Amino acid sequence: MQIADLTGFIDEALRRKERFILAVDGLAGAGKSRLAVDLAERYSASLIRLDHFFLPLDARDRNDAYPHATHMDFDRFLAEVGGPLSRGEAGSYGVFSCATQSLTGSRRFGAAGLIVIEGSYALHPAIAHLHDASVFLTVDSAAQKDRLRRREGERYETFAANWLTRETAYHEAFCPEDRADLSIDMTTVKDTVLYLVRHGVTEGNRRRRIQGHLDVSLNDDGREQARQLAIRLADYHIDHFFASDLSRAVETADIIRQNHPGSPLTLNAGLREISMGDMEGRTFEECFALYPEIMAAMKNTPLDVSTPGGETSGAVLDRARTFVSGAIESHPGNVLLAVSHGYILNLFVQSHAAAAGLRLPATVFGNTSLTKLIFRDGRLSEVPLLNDQSHLT
Repeated sequence: MQIADLTGFIDEALRRKERFILAVDGLAGAGKSRLAVDLAERYSASLIRLDHFFLPLDARDRNDAYPHATHMDFDRFLAEVGGPLSRGEAGSYGVFSCATQSLTGSRRFGAAGLIVIEGSYALHPAIAHLHDASVFLTVDSAAQKDRLRRREGERYETFAANWLTRETAYHEAFCPEDRADLSIDMTTVKDTVLYLVRHGVTEGNRRRRIQGHLDVSLNDDGREQARQLAIRLADYHIDHFFASDLSRAVETADIIRQNHPGSPLTLNAGLREISMGDMEGRTFEECFALYPEIMAAMKNTPLDVSTPGGETSGAVLDRARTFVSGAIESHPGNVLLAVSHGYILNLFVQSHAAAAGLRLPATVFGNTSLTKLIFRDGRLSEVPLLNDQSHLT
């Protein structure tokens, strides 16, 4: 079975039911969290992650009420999630943080539409009665080891000893793959995902000033926008962060990355906004008055037009393409996030989509907007999310 078969299965279920609960279980490194996020984005689904229900270290392995899951807080899961789901209600649950060994914040889930319960142990008999259907993801041993080594780095041996041993015991005891309604082999699924984010708002944005290469910080509203996006992305698995080396992009990336401390951040000048030369620091109104022909020409983004002392759109597009091709080549099969700027993002996304035969609506990239590009075999294949600011509503 392929992922397309799964989405067809979900589409049919949602035509028949107002609410559909799907459990996503599988082998470590198979891509459970990525699939769950993809489904949540595609269907505006509620996502419930079992990683949020670990027990604190000092309480693990003391309770044998849930065999082969003694590190899981299924009592809390059944109370906070199972209760509302059984009653057909919306609800919320506390999020356990391994870093602080405590509950940090909460997540809400809806009463209707698609609800995804994701994580190892999603098919454990203690909670399996809650879902309507289930999918189990597999991956061959060589691909699994390669993915986990890249993901865990120097922590791999510890991860294998602690977590793979637990999961193997769970699989041998309860055979979740055999219990699942659907099974998907993810060995050959090597799509690379690139999320593109425009930085948070600045005073220059508010005053309609052209910023270009000016090194401007976020204002308070921009920091709050970044925090809201950070909350939205907290449950996403992101392997590597990139950002323009201008302060407004770096600050936005730093705020988002607080929920992903193990994922590195690389600054890249190729992600900078277009240099607008003599126009930088002036308002758009001033520039239309001083440079009417250039401003009119730039509205159509011709690649050979430049501002006095600035760079051409063609030069900007070249450095954007260089960054993306390098990132995709260096991180195959990973999930990447890059924070950049409005003009360069619009220029790159529209031109790259057109070259791939994808038709996108004209758009102006908003502050902290989220765009998702999926690359297959190094080529752009899908743009399932474009200029999305739903975290600000």
